[in-house]
Amino acid sequence: MTNDGALTKRSEVSFVLAFCAVAIPLVGFAQQTPVPANASAQETAMRRAEIQKVEGLLGKIADRDAALFFLARRYAQVGDLNKALSLLKECVR
Repeated sequence: MTNDGALTKRSEVSFVLAFCAVAIPLVGFAQQTPVPANASAQETAMRRAEIQKVEGLLGKIADRDAALFFLARRYAQVGDLNKALSLLKECVR
């Protein structure tokens, strides 16, 4: 017989470790890579529209951490690195 509580805790720890393994290099890369000067206004507008749409649905999305990660990536792509890092930190809480 297994202890479901211990299994769940191990799963949570595994998730956090896997997330950190992906998120930390991503944040470092985003900080080193500014928004390209040739990024079109249309691409930026599209990303900002995606951000607004997901933020509007955040309370209804089943996997909140995945949505926060998506938003962090989009914010990094539009150049708002502080917001991106804040969202990544919220994923791990």
